Parts: sequence; C-alpha cells; structure tokens
Amino acid sequence: MVNHPTISFISKTFIKSSENTYKVMGDLTMKRNTKEVILSASHIGSTKTRNNLNKVGFQIMERVNRNDFEVSGASSSVAPDLNVRARIM
Repeated sequence: MVNHPTISFISKTFIKSSENTYKVMGDLTMKRNTKEVILSASHIGSTKTRNNLNKVGFQIMERVNRNDFEVSGASSSVAPDLNVRARIM
C-alpha cells in the first residue's frame, strides 16, 4: 500500500537556458514536505489547434533526493534519487 501516492509542483519561473531547454524553478511537495527546486525542461513540439490556437509541449526530467523530503525507505533496497518526469501540453 502506498501511503503518499501524490507529489505536486508549483512553478514560479520558466527561463530559457539554450535553444530548446529551459530551467523551471518552483515548489516540489512530497509527503507534505515542500522544497524549492530547479527542474530541466525540453521543448518537445508546437502545433496549432483546430481553433487556430498555439499548443506547445514540454518534457520535464530531473532527479531529486527523496531524503530531502523525508521520504524514507530501506537504504539498502531503495536508491536516494527519484526521477521526476512530466509532460506538459
């Protein structure tokens, strides 16, 4: 059974760092512990909708240390780093 199945991220800034990559700073919350983090985002595509609106997609991938958020586990069987991945359209 998973006691804390949800994490949340609220972005504060979104800054272009190179041609198709960005740095996203915001508050990441796991197990009721919130820390400010910087995540890497990549532009994965753009298109127009049927209503002629722009639609832009990004993929966010970063590693965070679960111990920073007091997420425990057996140290010999659970790595300290967690991969955070999200697709935003």
